[in-house]
Amino acid sequence: MIANRLGLSEKPWLSSAEAACVAEASQPFSVLVDRPDPDVVVVSVVGEIDLLTASPLHDQLDRVLAAGPPRLVIDLTHASFLGATALSV
Repeated sequence: MIANRLGLSEKPWLSSAEAACVAEASQPFSVLVDRPDPDVVVVSVVGEIDLLTASPLHDQLDRVLAAGPPRLVIDLTHASFLGATALSV
């Protein structure tokens, strides 16, 4: 688990282009916000959602929801772990 948080996992969680972006940011956890359509906001989570990362995720979701998007998609495809704290987000 620690290896995943440090970006040292041998399992390819992301495509090579996505992994390069995350590696450049040097962050094992990130929240990406995309608006593929004017009515849709996609929030993608990369990494582990646990006690340390739930608060930044919650803050980002609050900012997105404050804008009042008609449709919100939360993409957990690249979330490698969901701790009990993730349920409260």
